[in-house]
Formats: sequence, C-alpha cells, structure tokens
Amino acid sequence: MRIKHPTTLRDALHNLDAHSGATPDYCMGLTVGVVSALMAVGFSYKDAIAQVAIHMPAENTRPRYAFPEGMLNDIFAARMAVEPFDRTKT
Repeated sequence: MRIKHPTTLRDALHNLDAHSGATPDYCMGLTVGVVSALMAVGFSYKDAIAQVAIHMPAENTRPRYAFPEGMLNDIFAARMAVEPFDRTKT
C-alpha cells in the first residue's frame, strides 16, 4: 500500500524533530495517532511503524521518552531496516 500524500505525513512527523518545539507528550500522541490512522486505512502495524520510520525527520535527536514505550523499539528497528533516510520507499 502506498501513502497518497507523503508530504502531509512528513509535515506532521516534523514535530518529532527535537527543535520543533513540540513536547514529548505531544510527540507520543502524534506517533500513536499516525500509527492508528495508518492502521485504520489498512496498513498492518509493522507497515505503519515502517512508514513512521521512513517519514520521521532524518536527524532525530529526541530523547527516548518522547516515543510511546510500546512502539519505541519497533520504530527504531524499522528505521535501521530501511536504507538510511530513503524517503522514496512510500
């Protein structure tokens, strides 16, 4: 399944950038919301996590507590599985 508007997803996930001004609680809610929305339109959990990993800011320096504990390892494992910051795999 392809993301129809990847720029919209990247814009939303820009808030995960450490310099965006978003609070860690906001980042957690954003991550859960994006994964939930992708799953609601047919993505599997694994594929939804992969989309977050692909579209989140390349230089993510957020502390670990800014991500939902249950998704943290999945997001960063997915990020390592994708070619470094290749945003064409949508």
